[in-house]
Amino acid sequence: IIMSNTTGKHCSSNEEASDAQIAAAKKPEYSDSSENNKKSPRKPSASPQGTTSTRQLIIDGCNGPIRLLDPSKCKGDSRKAISLLRVVNGESQQLRIDAVPKIDALLAKEIFGNVRILFDGGGIKDKAGKKWTVSSRVSVEVTGIGEEVDAIIVEELSKRRFGRVDRTAGPSDLGEVSQTFGENTGNDYSSDGVVYCLRRTSKGPGRSRTVLKQFQLLRPGSLYCIFGFAAALCSSAVTDAKRLKGVRGLIKVYREEVNESMAVVVTDDVLLRQRVVDTGAFVMTFEQLWDLLVA
Repeated sequence: IIMSNTTGKHCSSNEEASDAQIAAAKKPEYSDSSENNKKSPRKPSASPQGTTSTRQLIIDGCNGPIRLLDPSKCKGDSRKAISLLRVVNGESQQLRIDAVPKIDALLAKEIFGNVRILFDGGGIKDKAGKKWTVSSRVSVEVTGIGEEVDAIIVEELSKRRFGRVDRTAGPSDLGEVSQTFGENTGNDYSSDGVVYCLRRTSKGPGRSRTVLKQFQLLRPGSLYCIFGFAAALCSSAVTDAKRLKGVRGLIKVYREEVNESMAVVVTDDVLLRQRVVDTGAFVMTFEQLWDLLVA
C-alpha cells in the first residue's frame, strides 16, 4: 500500500475538529416554509437512455477507509488500484472490496456522471501533483506537496453553481422521512430526488451520545445527509431515519430538492462536511458509500 490515511492537520477523524473550528465555519441560510414542507419528492423515473448524468461524486481519500494500492499489487489491472474497507456504525471492518468495478457499475446506472478520488500528495510523494484515470469516468488525483485535499475540494465547489432551490425547514419527525423514502426503495434510479440535511444543534447529547456518534453528529453544527435518489440510498435512508427518530431537539432537519448539477463529497471529516454543505453541495459518509456500491 502506498497510500493510507494521513494524520496531518486536515486529515483528522470526525471527532478531532475543535469546537472553535466548528463555530467558525460559516452556517448556511435556511428558510422556514410550511408550503414547501408539504411537498413530496417526485416519483423516481428511469434515466433517459443515451444520456449521461452530470452529477459528480468526489471521494476524499484523506479522510476515510480508502487506499491507493501499489501498481505491483494490481497485476496490470488499474481497476484494482483503489481498495475500500467497509464501515459499520463509524468503525472500519476487515471486509474489503476493489472499489473501481463497483463505481463503474454505479456510473452505468447514471446516478452519477463521473467520480473523482483525491489523495494527499504528502503521503505519496512520488505521485504528488499527478492525475490519471482508472476507468472511463473514474479519475484519481494526488495533490501537490503542501496542498490539502479539503482546501481543493472546497475551493472548487465554491466556484460552481448547483442550480438548487433554497433550503427549507423539513419535518420535525424523522418518521415522516422514513415513510417518504420507504415508498421509493423498489426503484433503482431517480432523475430528481430529495436530500434531507441533518444539522446538529448545540444541545448536549445526553443519552443519545451513542447513536449520534454513529452518525458523526456529536459535535454542534456537524452534518449528515439522507439521500433519496437511488434505491440503495432510499433503503439506507429508512434505516437511518428510524435510528434517529428518538433524537429530538438534538438535530434540525432541512429538506432540499436536487437536480443533475448536484455534487456529493464522500468524507468522514466533520469539519470538511460542514464546509462542503456551505458551498451548496452535499456530503456522504463512507458507510453510505459502501451501501451505495455494494447494494
